[in-house]
Amino acid sequence: MFTKDTPMRRLLLIILLFTNFPLAPAAESQTPAAYTLEIFHTNDEHAHHRTDQDGVGGAARLATVLSEARTNNPNVLLLDAGDRFSGTLFHYFYKGEDQIPLMNALGYDAMVLGNHEFDNGSQTLATFISGVDFPVLAANVDVSADPFLNGLIEPYTVLDVGGLQVGVIGIVTPATPTISQPEETVVFGEDVIAIANQAALELTEQGITLIILLTHQGFTEDLNMAPQLKNIDIIIGGHSNTVPANYPLEVVDADGNRVLVGQAGFHGRHVGHMTAGFDGSGHIASSRGSVITLNDTYAEDPEIVALLDELEAPLATITDEVIGQSAFDYRRENCLGGNACDLGALVTDAMLAATGADLAVINTGALRDDLLHGDITYGNILSVLPFANQVSVIQLAGIDVIAMFEHGVSSDIPGAFPQVAGIRVIWRSESPPGQRIASIDIQNGEEWVILDPAQTYVVATVDFMRNGGDGYTVLATNAKNPYDSFGLLDQIVVEYISANSPVNSVATDRIRRE
Repeated sequence: MFTKDTPMRRLLLIILLFTNFPLAPAAESQTPAAYTLEIFHTNDEHAHHRTDQDGVGGAARLATVLSEARTNNPNVLLLDAGDRFSGTLFHYFYKGEDQIPLMNALGYDAMVLGNHEFDNGSQTLATFISGVDFPVLAANVDVSADPFLNGLIEPYTVLDVGGLQVGVIGIVTPATPTISQPEETVVFGEDVIAIANQAALELTEQGITLIILLTHQGFTEDLNMAPQLKNIDIIIGGHSNTVPANYPLEVVDADGNRVLVGQAGFHGRHVGHMTAGFDGSGHIASSRGSVITLNDTYAEDPEIVALLDELEAPLATITDEVIGQSAFDYRRENCLGGNACDLGALVTDAMLAATGADLAVINTGALRDDLLHGDITYGNILSVLPFANQVSVIQLAGIDVIAMFEHGVSSDIPGAFPQVAGIRVIWRSESPPGQRIASIDIQNGEEWVILDPAQTYVVATVDFMRNGGDGYTVLATNAKNPYDSFGLLDQIVVEYISANSPVNSVATDRIRRE
């Protein structure tokens, strides 16, 4: 049959040819029809490797959470959104080298630089980056002119997760030169939306369909950025120390696709756990997750505990280090009973000098010991300020400054009474609560001017008060443009004493009862 060269025979041969020998193989999608990506993430750890004074957090508990997750799913991503540096004696002593064995042991896959990674200069940062086993990212940072960092910081990376290629892009706040101390050879790009979109386009052109944007710029900035992005599926951030009420939060991008946004608190107290389901085109199809509080529900991993014990051993030498002198005795007892005190004046003077704020305020309960005449050691400062508080810098309307002091002079909460610098407050103890502030003056150079309720002032405080501690809810609800990780309070006070010894701050007329 069909032995002759007939049209029917030629048609049959053509059909057989194209059936068995296609001209080109069909392109394969890198994203399976149904794929689930599991991510753990941290941010703003600030060298808080141990549990805090509330018994929460710590790298050893994080290790236990990760070990359990990896037992069930070997394809887990672990990411960090920056600010590992500056915050405890670990960093004061090791300048980031403590992070190298710890982060390697925990198994991080990538991190974005935070602003505090630039606190100690390029050489210190280069040592850290060279020591870790994972890529360190920042697409909006140009270090080509920096002799130490050139070639060490990548704009993005591609990670193999169970055979799937996942792109991760880094973005760090363009405000870093203002709030940290990068070298002049390090240049920060400000148009972070354009930079992120360009990096995502490059990854997409490489066939990468799942892309994570790892940022250190703040949760509000991430949410504002998301609707202007393309090709990015997930934003994991840091800088604002946020634990979102809804996690992960879903936002729609410039092309109408879903974007997941998450952040996970600060100081190693939490870890974000996000699970994202993707469809066949690489878009978000489903999501679930939570911000896990690392409390005593989770045992401490013994290997990480042993590593921290080893790292901690040399820190004892710091407590004996003389950092300055005092001109007289600073007695904590003088701060009790609703009084402005010299010890409070010293601490807030240091906060004001470091931040350049209009005024500084701290709760009396933060001051826990005397500082006596003569030599002052770092250990003395840790006794006075044992809580590892971060200094927060916020903007506050004058009317809210008044409300802050109304609460401070009226509260029955032990330790709530305010200690201040840069401001004079007169109050009436016999007036009803809420009506006790008689006058407030702000220092302006050599002059004092009456506080304007309608004006906005820059206020330096501590993260405890900023988050509503001791009943200062006005700081938690009404603060504008907060920066909650300016620096560790005890280190700021150490630097002030070192530069101004013998210190002689006095509280005369700062808060006076009429």
